[in-house]
Amino acid sequence: MNSSRRRVALTGFGSVGQSLAQILVEYPDLLLSIAMVADRGGVAVAPDGLDPAALLEAKREGSVARHPNGHAGQVTEDDIRDSGAEVLLELASTSYADGEPGWTYVQSALNMGLNVVLASKGPLVAHWDELFDLAARKNRSVRYSATHGAPLPAIDLARFGLSGSTLRGIRALLNSTTGLLLEQMETGKSLEEAVAMASAAGVAETNPSLDIEGWDAAAKCVILGRSLFGGRLALDEVERTGIEKLESREAAEAARHGTPIKLLCTIEPGLSGPRASVRPARLERADPLSTLRDGALGVVYDAEPIGPVFLAAYGAGGRPTAAAVIRDVLNLPR
Repeated sequence: MNSSRRRVALTGFGSVGQSLAQILVEYPDLLLSIAMVADRGGVAVAPDGLDPAALLEAKREGSVARHPNGHAGQVTEDDIRDSGAEVLLELASTSYADGEPGWTYVQSALNMGLNVVLASKGPLVAHWDELFDLAARKNRSVRYSATHGAPLPAIDLARFGLSGSTLRGIRALLNSTTGLLLEQMETGKSLEEAVAMASAAGVAETNPSLDIEGWDAAAKCVILGRSLFGGRLALDEVERTGIEKLESREAAEAARHGTPIKLLCTIEPGLSGPRASVRPARLERADPLSTLRDGALGVVYDAEPIGPVFLAAYGAGGRPTAAAVIRDVLNLPR
């Protein structure tokens, strides 16, 4: 293995993990080497690197446990240690209530001296202070640009692109699935019909209520809010209204007038921490967020003296999220 390659361990091999492996098949010169992968069926470990194509083939057969270097059972600290990985990529679905199962893997990795890159939102939402306190004690880095609207570099733009300006707040579309659902409802389809189509296409969460009721967007508000404005913000402090009560006739009527309904996130600084809300909103024609279609994501930054700044990403799902994870890994300090 090329010693300049970053050796990574993956916990979770669903849409994001498989997309990452496929990217490495297509772009073998990327300086990443997969040393461990764990899914619900087992674990595959090889310090010299696992062939990403072989991992994808094993997954098609049911689990990475079917890989020649695989075994059945849950991932252990020994698996992570034996992989020789420098970075843990936590990519599995996790609970917003306790951050598990990813939180346990993240703690183990940091305690072993690994850096961490997150696509999972649970550890951040449920354990923000503990996570960054532990990383600081261990002198390790935690990157998480894939957790709040990948592939948007939303935090990096605010931190570096707005240097010299004061950020007064942001307005954003952070959930691609609700954008797609609302666009289907504009054509007269019911929410239930739109969800069925999105699920069949594989673009909805396993639990669609996370999208429909605004939980996914609210979690992203917590991550963005705390990153950009500091202070504290808990998930239950985000004012949250989903699209579950919205009628298709409302979406269709708004679209006919060129003022589409979107699931809008707003975040502003507060005295003890940011204030945030998620709600369906009818956007004006002049609003750049109103132009976003096909589930595109976007952020409008209200900053002075630079003025409003608009950032958009036309693409969502496993592949753009995997690309954001790769970006985070390659930007980690050695």
